[in-house]
Amino acid sequence: MKLKIAGIFVGILTLLLELSTSAEGIEAGIDQSIHNEVKSKHVTVVSIPGLSFIELRPDQLVELPHLRKLTELSAVGSMNIRTSSRTMRDVYVTLGAGAPSVGIAEVQAFAAKETKQGTRISELMNRYIGHYGENKPIEADSVLVPDIMMLQRANENQGYGTGTLGELLKEYGVFRAVLGSSDLGKRTGIEEKKLRRYSPLMLMDSNGFVDKGALGDDVITVAVDRPYGISTNYAQLRSLWEKRMLPGITLIELGDLYRLYMDQEHYNEERFTQLKGQVLREMDQWIGQVMTGMKEEESLWIFSPEVNSEAARAKAYLTPILHYTTDSRGAILVSESTRRQGVVTAQDFTSSLLKEFNIPVPIGLMGIPLSYMGKNDVLAGLVREQSSMQMIYRSRPLMLYPFVTYEMLALLLSLMYGLWN
Repeated sequence: MKLKIAGIFVGILTLLLELSTSAEGIEAGIDQSIHNEVKSKHVTVVSIPGLSFIELRPDQLVELPHLRKLTELSAVGSMNIRTSSRTMRDVYVTLGAGAPSVGIAEVQAFAAKETKQGTRISELMNRYIGHYGENKPIEADSVLVPDIMMLQRANENQGYGTGTLGELLKEYGVFRAVLGSSDLGKRTGIEEKKLRRYSPLMLMDSNGFVDKGALGDDVITVAVDRPYGISTNYAQLRSLWEKRMLPGITLIELGDLYRLYMDQEHYNEERFTQLKGQVLREMDQWIGQVMTGMKEEESLWIFSPEVNSEAARAKAYLTPILHYTTDSRGAILVSESTRRQGVVTAQDFTSSLLKEFNIPVPIGLMGIPLSYMGKNDVLAGLVREQSSMQMIYRSRPLMLYPFVTYEMLALLLSLMYGLWN
């Protein structure tokens, strides 16, 4: 009897201890003081729509010394960006949500000072949302997504909701900036349907706000010999990047390669190859400047949200992703989600960006922060693996369709034979 009473007493003490621990955990979860644990660092994320492993082959990197150095020193991987439409708008929304999501072509971002169909963007936000959702006035260079509700409705069944990454970054005091776009021409002379302002969807909060940005005309220059008559203003991008804040994250989209492939039908092969080489060399030089200007507490990610048409035709759907710091020595990215060295998911990338600032990854978020494994000649191995996967993609229809047709015929003949009997 005494043993039974002692057992009950111990059980009650254990239960009280667990409840006390749980209460402390809940209290810590809402305690604003933990926000002070965010690392005082800056993270630069460079997005290059149209970049694929084709552009990173050894024969291509001979003329791109900074990219070659970057691939040798960085942690390198291939990212699965498979979405319903395989477009960058889906990928940006997915990265911002931390879960598979869909983008809408009409839902794009603008600077607060810009206008849409004659109405100032800040006024549109006030009209659609009813309030800014901010305690401070909206600056003219803030970036807004006026049609955020359309995007939220399209993804209402998705786990955490649109803008999860941006919301967490804002909550923990991380300054968010977006620079560049892939507009198909200057803002003042093109139709709305030719705007490509999807990158802010990755860093916006749940109300469609990004702290600061420079999109379209602010970071492009007129170039009559380039696709759509414009080119990225790399000097301006570098100047804006050098004003980066700590702690903060800056997303930079380089749109020249995307514009070139969108305009490809107007060029012969020789002229297209010449322009592509020029675009890649300019990009390479700018990336070299960024690497040189980085400090010890900074981090650089480079990825592609959409492969070009050449890579898509070759079934090379995985896109390159690289992580570089000043003390990088070469490694391969490892994902616990895929359990395959070098192959990661978009959701892993989202969780990795949170980890950069010591922000806890919410329970239920699909991605797992990436880890690294020291390895030499990573890029060459990933290119070979990509080639093997392309072979599988190309061979699958040749083997699968005849097999399925044979099965259908066999079943049909069996059915007819049974009915005849």
